[in-house]
Amino acid sequence: MVRVGDWVKVRLSEYDVIGYVVWIFDYSVEIQKTICVRNGEIEPIEKRLGTYSLYEINLIPDMIHPEDLKELIDMALDQHDRQWFEELMKKKNRTLTKLYKQTRQ
Repeated sequence: MVRVGDWVKVRLSEYDVIGYVVWIFDYSVEIQKTICVRNGEIEPIEKRLGTYSLYEINLIPDMIHPEDLKELIDMALDQHDRQWFEELMKKKNRTLTKLYKQTRQ
């Protein structure tokens, strides 16, 4: 089940689009595109929003590696996306807190 806020990937004929769901209506899903991956290379996105069929959407597991957070935070700042930035900062703080607690044991 896809929900608003979920990270998704859409496989198109020549590349993949990665973004998060901003709204769902019946079988249509609009996503805020963040990156495009073509032949393993990340490319900038010119058009930010895209509408796709629910059947084209693949959920991305909610696992962000700590080393990826800095780059994602930079992307959120570049896009002036305050909500995404704040969400990423919370994840970063939770990750740092968890790592700190593990080193203290």
